[in-house]
Amino acid sequence: MFDLPMVVVKGGNSILDFFDHELIKFTNNRVCFGAVNALQVLEESPANVVIAAFNVVDMTGIQLAEAIRDIDEDRADYTIVTHLSS
Repeated sequence: MFDLPMVVVKGGNSILDFFDHELIKFTNNRVCFGAVNALQVLEESPANVVIAAFNVVDMTGIQLAEAIRDIDEDRADYTIVTHLSS
């Protein structure tokens, strides 16, 4: 179904810590610390799904989603963005 990777964006201690060791089991998935790191990764290569903490280190999850939409618009692409909060 998905041919591109999933990106998990962490912002300190969060429920997303669970994904670190689980995601490593699968190829082509990435874990980023902070929104700026995630945006750099997504600029280089797209992802199907981004799972982010609601508040990451350098911006809110909503701001991150808006920035991802801007990247998608430039590429004529669509990334599913979901937020988790503890």
